[in-house]
Amino acid sequence: MKIRTHRQPSNELATQQGNTSVKHVQPTASLVRSRLVPALFIRSIIGGVIMGGAVAATAQTDNANNTGETAKTPNFCELSPEITSTDYGEILNYTDKLGWVKKADLPAELQAKASPRCDGFYVERNQNIEHNTEAPVSIEADQVLGSSQAQTSRFDGNVVITQQKSQSLSGSACYDKLNNQASLFGDVLISHSGVRMLGDQAMVDLTKDKGQLDNALFAVADAHLRGQSNTLNFDFLGDTQYVEMDEGYITFCEPSSDAWKMHAEDIELDFAEGWGEASHIQLKIQDVPVFYIPWMNFPLDDRRKTGFLYPSFQLKSGESSLSTPFYINLAPNYDATLTPRYFENRGEMLEGEFRYLNEWGINRFSGGFLSSDDDYPSEDDRQLSGEPAGEDRWSFHYDHLGKINDWKTEVNFNRVSDDDYISDFGGLLKRSTDGTVDQTAKASWAGENISISTQLRSYQITDKDEVDSDQYKTLPDLAISGLWTDFGAWRPSLFLQTSYFDRVGAEEDLNAIEHATSVSSAMRGATELTLDYDLRKTWGFLTPGVSVYASQYKLNGYDEQNFESSAGYTLPSAHVTGGLFFERSTSLFGQGFLQTLEPQVMYAYIPYENQDDIPIFDAKVADLSFNQLFKPNRFTGSDRVGDTSQVSLGVTSRLIDDNGNQTLQARAGTIVYLKDRKVDLTNNHDEVKTNTDNDYDMSNYVGEIRYSPFSRWSYQFDFEWSDRLNQTERSSHGILYRQDKDHVATLRYNEKKDGLANREEFLEFSTGWQVTPFWSLFHRWEYDLTLDRTSDIMNGVEYNTCCWRASVVYRNYYTGDKEVIEKNGVTELRDEFDNGIFFMFELKGLAGTGSSTEDLLQELIEGINQRTIYDY
Repeated sequence: MKIRTHRQPSNELATQQGNTSVKHVQPTASLVRSRLVPALFIRSIIGGVIMGGAVAATAQTDNANNTGETAKTPNFCELSPEITSTDYGEILNYTDKLGWVKKADLPAELQAKASPRCDGFYVERNQNIEHNTEAPVSIEADQVLGSSQAQTSRFDGNVVITQQKSQSLSGSACYDKLNNQASLFGDVLISHSGVRMLGDQAMVDLTKDKGQLDNALFAVADAHLRGQSNTLNFDFLGDTQYVEMDEGYITFCEPSSDAWKMHAEDIELDFAEGWGEASHIQLKIQDVPVFYIPWMNFPLDDRRKTGFLYPSFQLKSGESSLSTPFYINLAPNYDATLTPRYFENRGEMLEGEFRYLNEWGINRFSGGFLSSDDDYPSEDDRQLSGEPAGEDRWSFHYDHLGKINDWKTEVNFNRVSDDDYISDFGGLLKRSTDGTVDQTAKASWAGENISISTQLRSYQITDKDEVDSDQYKTLPDLAISGLWTDFGAWRPSLFLQTSYFDRVGAEEDLNAIEHATSVSSAMRGATELTLDYDLRKTWGFLTPGVSVYASQYKLNGYDEQNFESSAGYTLPSAHVTGGLFFERSTSLFGQGFLQTLEPQVMYAYIPYENQDDIPIFDAKVADLSFNQLFKPNRFTGSDRVGDTSQVSLGVTSRLIDDNGNQTLQARAGTIVYLKDRKVDLTNNHDEVKTNTDNDYDMSNYVGEIRYSPFSRWSYQFDFEWSDRLNQTERSSHGILYRQDKDHVATLRYNEKKDGLANREEFLEFSTGWQVTPFWSLFHRWEYDLTLDRTSDIMNGVEYNTCCWRASVVYRNYYTGDKEVIEKNGVTELRDEFDNGIFFMFELKGLAGTGSSTEDLLQELIEGINQRTIYDY
């Protein structure tokens, strides 16, 4: 026990009692009760109990000790406590007794980190002290009344009792050294493990780390939580972190705000488990009761517990829906969520999700079922087909992401009842655009020089009219890639692949008549071997190389007029790529830069071999870009190797500032063909090809610009120009503003042309802007310049404070589908537009309701995904 008192600096008498040194004050008349300095320290530490007694005693007690007479040991705490107000501001240097520090009182570096929506934050006082209930107790006070024989001692004036993580302050205190308990009076403040409690008086058991306060206020720094209670009991022994309140409230609002409070007869806060419980609850907003609930539990942190999650409400296409999810915490590594959904027109639906985590990865199963949908098929579809409403709607989804030793694994399996399920109900699935739903499984391994990957890829047909009859499943696909860089300048590389293809819908004979150029199934083996010699200097590089492309096919279910049972090709290739690096110092708008000029050229030769007897399984013409200019094969996949004798030309220029940041990058290029190309994606066995795209002497010009003149502004430009048609085939302009995560704006123009007839042109603007620290506006507008109409518009507003948030979002957009319109007795099909109103209201730290507007904002507004929602 360590006791600190303040005394007069005279009449001091020192005595020795065993191994304990005790300094007594020689009183002149009676016990001095005024605050005096300097301090006198007395230490008596044996098992955390006062052995040396109090510092100061009455004259009667000292005289009895000096004369050898036996004196009655007084109980000093039986005296009426003289309450002395505690100066917390001087002792703690806090602007609030519960540890809330206003922004104006924070150091400049902390002010910059503080949320603009909160006027400060809680500061934990004893966060660096290790807890140990066996450690000695330290008591400091202006005055002490007691003796070496007394069981109790009394302390007055700025009392501070400290035992590791626990610290208690009060005006007066009585200490029971036998039971290691203290009674505190007058402006009691107890701090323990980030919890700060303030009350009129308290009883504290220093051994068991528990106690009780009357008329209590408390705050929990980490949880941004505060509250008030008539009686507060706490227990912090060992791993226990427990607070129980009688007739009180809690709120996550800052001390200057009473925007909402949760009042209850009983509140239990278990910080060790991360959950709270309350009974007979009234939620008050601005002190006005808004609803009552008999009982509820709620999270104090991000740990899981079984119970209802926050409901959501949505209004879409004139139909409202309500969801009430129930979370089931089955075990630390798996859980489930059941979500009943009620639709105004469709009826009741049940959705579920099961998550399982093991040593091999994360697994998630989800699905939904709606029996006899009263609104499906839709009224328009019923008019066309004559089918009645009442179909069952369902979905199943499984995804996996894991790692087994050095193998990474991924699964995405989906099945739905119909093609409209995803657009009607959403969920984890992505809407299909080709009448199918993906089903994939992948595994990959990467070493220092070699990587291996394998995948299964299948599809569920949801709309037979939209299925691409030349679309194939891969069951399975195995690929091995290798690149070696430890042979000096030599760079050998390889690519080996074997695949089994099965046509989508072959079992349903969807395309037996229409597409005789397809086969029902096939086995393919493909190889690409390359050897480069990489010569590099500071002023340039030269990389000659040779390649061999080979493939072999075994076909099944083919048309004998177009295919044979086996096919394949073996083709050599040669290429050489070179470039130079030039640089100079320059200036732009008064700023110095290092400017580079980097011309690059490649010659590639691949001889012609007729490949018309090979079906198209995964080959496509690669999109023309600057990087594609310097790849010899113009096709992706392994079904085609394009014959060519070409020279690729490109140039890049950069502006680099004094800090090494790239301010500007501009590059452009084209391909000069030295002979016509013959290989295409058809299976035309005629000697004369009808694809005139392979007859041009030059490719389109492509280029791009990336310009960042300021830290917040950037400009992006991509283009593809056809000299033959004297027109832009594809272009994209983008102006991006990124002030911070709460202030973003993007303006884009996209144009795409297919020949002289087909043209798509869109203008898009999106922004998320925090107008004030509390108000934010969101907007997205997409305008179809070709059809002269708005194809997508979204507007939203959000009010976000330190302790609550509300947002409303409205969207109207073109779905890509058609709807039946009857006008003047005439039925016609028109583009279908959908609309919805989404809203969200959240009491931060406690509850929220509404649909997920945040997901919608992140999907539609570029750059908004890093926005800060919580402020603590």
